[in-house]
Amino acid sequence: MDAVRAAAWSYAGVGIYVCLQFIANITIARLLGPDAVGLFALTLVVCGSLRLISDIGIGTALIQVRDVGDSEIQGAFSALAVTSLLCAAGLCFFADLLSHLFGDVHLGALLRVVSATFFLYPIAVVSSSILVRRLDQKMAQIASISGYLIGYLGVGLSCALSGLGALSLAIGFVVQILVWTLVLYFAARPHLRFVFPNRDSRIFHSGSRALVTNLSNWAILNIDNIVVSRFFGATSLGHYTVAYNLMRTPVDHIVGTLQSVILPTASLVQDDRERVSRGYIASLDAVWIITLPCFLTIASLSNIIVTTLYGAGWEAAAPLMSAVAIGMPFLAISIVSSAVLWGSGGAERELRIQVYSTVLFSLVIYSLAHVSLAILAWGVPLVYSIRAVWLLRSASSLFNLPGSRLGCSLTAGSLLSLVVCPPLYAVNHLFALPLSSGILLSVCIAIAALLWMCGFAIVGFRTASPEFQLGARMIASSIQSRIARVTQRK
Repeated sequence: MDAVRAAAWSYAGVGIYVCLQFIANITIARLLGPDAVGLFALTLVVCGSLRLISDIGIGTALIQVRDVGDSEIQGAFSALAVTSLLCAAGLCFFADLLSHLFGDVHLGALLRVVSATFFLYPIAVVSSSILVRRLDQKMAQIASISGYLIGYLGVGLSCALSGLGALSLAIGFVVQILVWTLVLYFAARPHLRFVFPNRDSRIFHSGSRALVTNLSNWAILNIDNIVVSRFFGATSLGHYTVAYNLMRTPVDHIVGTLQSVILPTASLVQDDRERVSRGYIASLDAVWIITLPCFLTIASLSNIIVTTLYGAGWEAAAPLMSAVAIGMPFLAISIVSSAVLWGSGGAERELRIQVYSTVLFSLVIYSLAHVSLAILAWGVPLVYSIRAVWLLRSASSLFNLPGSRLGCSLTAGSLLSLVVCPPLYAVNHLFALPLSSGILLSVCIAIAALLWMCGFAIVGFRTASPEFQLGARMIASSIQSRIARVTQRK
């Protein structure tokens, strides 16, 4: 029940966070245009790689290791403080060189601004890991929402309205991390002091493997941004970033939140393989049922989505969004599979898959960049689908799951997609309806929601895995009992 309660708090918070991010991204993109958005995206690519290096896998290790005491926490904090300070100093020192390397003179100033966040990461990583271990998703989500609300919607948007351009995004990012860190710290109350780290600690042994995996994940999620920037420039990177982020944001937060519950839960019960495998099957089914119809629908409506949300100046992002959207369901099940492998002793398997996938993705993206940006975007679903199948096979081998059981977990979502997507494609591409893009998008969303609900009631739930059906009934029963208690109090 603790895991169910944590998941409930997670999704409540994520729903609010995604809405805030959706509003902020669209508003700021309309205000600043593709050039500023692309420049800040490049800033985050550089900053993100150094943040993973400074983390050295400790954040994941603090969650995965079974018993963590104050000595391990203090050693982890001390190591993070040293690596973060070195990364901040290196980023400031090499900012001009990186600016020259990527061919944008404004990049150096943004890198120096965001380097301030490295002084906050040691506190944030330790505090966040403690809350995840406690399954305290309530405070974790409050921290995320507070940071984004004050940082981007407050400070960042105000700076954008003042005409600061890409710098407004950098300032908003720093404020977001500051608020997020403060809320996490006061919620977790870790005993932090500087000690000399013990290199033989379980934290560092597990962290070294997590570092390689995290860097591989970063590369497979960002190498395309680097290639787009080098081959096509900041404006094209702005178009690509808007398309990619709009698709990736719900996956990161909705499925990533599920991952933050799966990893510690699987670590606690990793000796009970049957219990973990049942939870894995149910999670796969739930994620596939939601993401596949949703993102295939988005792919078929990308032209009116971009025009309605961002305006005519962003039309070049539409074909990129269609390609990227098709890859998101595969990214979602990859995230679930990775979390289960890590929490159940399959970290070495997951690590090999991530490294090989990163090499494959780099080769595919670099090769397709010589053709066109639109073709490059199709490299995303190609490699994401290969990695997803690879991880599914690894998980099935670890838990001795037959292929029919895995196939059953993906049946309902596939059938729902056949119910939802063809009618919407016909409405958007075959029938020339005399409607504005905004009204047409609203009509399509209403049709998609109606088709999904009818399809789920008639086909989806009946063809879903027994594990998903059991979990859905448990959640429905819990909701009914809570409603009954509230009604009785009134």
